[in-house]
Amino acid sequence: MSQRAGLYAVRGDVGGDTTAARLATLLGAGMRPIPNDADLTRHLDIGAYRAFVMRWRAATGQR
Repeated sequence: MSQRAGLYAVRGDVGGDTTAARLATLLGAGMRPIPNDADLTRHLDIGAYRAFVMRWRAATGQR
């Protein structure tokens, strides 16, 4: 399903063509993370923004 959607796995223990390692090979130095900052979420209200950041941090293992 992820291959059909064009989504790439970010976990290192996942194999296949739609992985972060494969994407890094394809993009090289052009691959960089998308910063999670106010520019990305400026259209949200502050409550929704805080909820989004909490979910993002939980999903990525950040505190």
